[in-house]
Amino acid sequence: MNEKVKTEETEETEENQKFRLRSVVLDEDAMFLRRESEPVVLLESGQLDEETQELIVAMKELVLGKDALGLAAAQVGVLKRLFVMRKPFNSPPGHPLIVVVNPRLIRGGPKFSVRAEGCLSIDYFPDHIRGARVKRHSEIYVNYTDQNGADHVDEILIGMDARVFQHELDHLNGKLMIDEPGFQGMERAY
Repeated sequence: MNEKVKTEETEETEENQKFRLRSVVLDEDAMFLRRESEPVVLLESGQLDEETQELIVAMKELVLGKDALGLAAAQVGVLKRLFVMRKPFNSPPGHPLIVVVNPRLIRGGPKFSVRAEGCLSIDYFPDHIRGARVKRHSEIYVNYTDQNGADHVDEILIGMDARVFQHELDHLNGKLMIDEPGFQGMERAY
């Protein structure tokens, strides 16, 4: 019986490591997070393959478990151009997360906002620090494919939804919020 328990624990540990959250604190992770992701290749049916579906399930669980707004595949060690996000960002618990595949920012509106952001891969902020202040477009037009293979063309995102999309898209391009030209350091939560 102990062997069976050990085997199950080993399998669970290996599975958890498969999609381990990457952190800029670790040198090898910091280098990995700065790599550009490759486009997701859809099946002939327009659907995602089984491995990508498995990745999405793990990412959604992580976002919900951490009560986060979004997560890019690169953050869990997979260089595919996809991320999951809450949309709208203030959706109630249990509201499904959206899956964004091969996203493109078509254009940003003329207005910008500077707000505090957090990041699951930048976990070294002390508890009293809310996050980094980053300048981003407050309105964007985007193209992407969803989890079901439907294309979203010239979709308009405003406010926090636009901010989350831009943050996750940066991850796919190998950029972190601390690399942004509009980065303004940390903001105290009190």
